[in-house]
Amino acid sequence: MLLEPRGQEVDAVAAAFTSSAMWAAIDGRRFDAARHHHERAASLAAMSGDQTLPVTPKKQPNRADPHTHRPVWMTAVCDQAELAELALSAYLSLGDFERAGAQAHRSLTLLRPSMQRDRALVTARTRR
Repeated sequence: MLLEPRGQEVDAVAAAFTSSAMWAAIDGRRFDAARHHHERAASLAAMSGDQTLPVTPKKQPNRADPHTHRPVWMTAVCDQAELAELALSAYLSLGDFERAGAQAHRSLTLLRPSMQRDRALVTARTRR
């Protein structure tokens, strides 16, 4: 049975995607667009009840502490298993099959039991 997402959860996911668009704009040196995305992400995060969106966009460190509390708009979208799945896709695109295999194994190990669709996708990608 699929559950309909609640309004705050939808706002949290929208804040996460908008925040990603902000970082992409910053990386592309499109600062006016980044400012617009930041304002929208902050508004969506506030509507979701999560006030932890950074006030000023700044580059994130290369390594994050896995024990640090993550705001709901980040954890609602990606966990470590899903990040490994994204890395799998990237390494497959680059033709780096050894690293892709390692990321597939990592993703399958970390996936929650409810993530059957992701498990099927990772398994299918490793059998190409």
